Amino acid sequence: MTRTDLLIVGAGPAGLTLAWKAAEKGLRVTVIDKKKSADQAAYLTSASFINLREWGIPDEIAQPIDTLHLASRNAFVTVHGLGQMINRRKLLAFLAQQAERRGAQLWFQSTVTDVRIEREGIQRITVASQSATHDFSATVFADCSGVGRVLEQYFQLVPQRRVKQALGVECLVPLRSEPHTIDLYFGSHFGRGYGWLFPLDGRTAILGYGTLDQAKFRNAPRLLDRMFEFRRVSARAEHTVLEVNGGIFRSGAPLRQFHHKNLILVGDIALQGNPVIGEGLRFVMDAARMAADAVTQAIQDNDLTALGRYSATWVKTYYHQYRAGYLTQLFTSLLTAQDRLCDETVRRLRRLPPHALLRTIHGEVGYDNAIKKLLAVCLARISMRYLFRGRVAAPQP
Repeated sequence: MTRTDLLIVGAGPAGLTLAWKAAEKGLRVTVIDKKKSADQAAYLTSASFINLREWGIPDEIAQPIDTLHLASRNAFVTVHGLGQMINRRKLLAFLAQQAERRGAQLWFQSTVTDVRIEREGIQRITVASQSATHDFSATVFADCSGVGRVLEQYFQLVPQRRVKQALGVECLVPLRSEPHTIDLYFGSHFGRGYGWLFPLDGRTAILGYGTLDQAKFRNAPRLLDRMFEFRRVSARAEHTVLEVNGGIFRSGAPLRQFHHKNLILVGDIALQGNPVIGEGLRFVMDAARMAADAVTQAIQDNDLTALGRYSATWVKTYYHQYRAGYLTQLFTSLLTAQDRLCDETVRRLRRLPPHALLRTIHGEVGYDNAIKKLLAVCLARISMRYLFRGRVAAPQP
């Protein structure tokens, strides 16, 4: 039996950041993940507004972005003053290095095969690696496994009725021009989805398609390939696919509690990716830092109720804007099926003050009156359109 203070399942941005910050505070930390190495990633799209200096992230991990081109079928708007495109693989390697330097133990190619639970919570887990089977016990366990739900599934802490699954498919292509500009496209031609073109560096870019509509999951590769028919996409990127990636992501109405007995949830499993702009890195890493503070306090005081500080801090900091973001996400899903409404929304975005639009892109939705008015107008248009359709379709007496 190997004893540790904090055992983390999942070595993504959430798990590795939690390991780094907890080990930095002097805790004994162990991380378990089934992937082969820290820098293995299922997908690469990671545009972010994270403060690189605050986290000590090297500049070579990020590609600066200064322009956003947002387009519907017949309208577009350009926004200046953004953030950066993060090389996800390099970031994961950096986070793993920071965690190991502080003494965290990282176990890759390891799978949780058994979980023993008692009244006090999780007592131990059994992990199978390539060569042997190991038992681990810990004061606190953290599930950062995303859609894997390795530990959360035993307690059902996240009501599945609240979870919205999103699909993202991407391909890496050679980049021809505008290495500091990202493109976002939406409209009926995406079938309640959206497309993007993000520079990964000065030579390559990520072309991607995402949707919340599960009926479109099977057609996602075809819809992604059709993006090469867009004049702007073909002008900026070559139709030469270097790599293909994709995965299922968890979104939904935000939670208020992320702990139960001696288990905490951090990252996608806790629906902590921003539901509007899709950014997981900045918000997830911040949540991991909050969790590390609470875990340290709980272990130092020998009082697991201190884990509640993590949930309370996150709710105070992010809950209201996540709630607004989730409602906006549902609204956008309806909006993308109507080209005229998409076009009108983009044209109205042009009239917004630059600071209001930037706040929304940064994930700070729900706090700006201009954004609230825009959403209200568009929602009213959608409602009237559906009411009008219902009257037209009604049988004549």
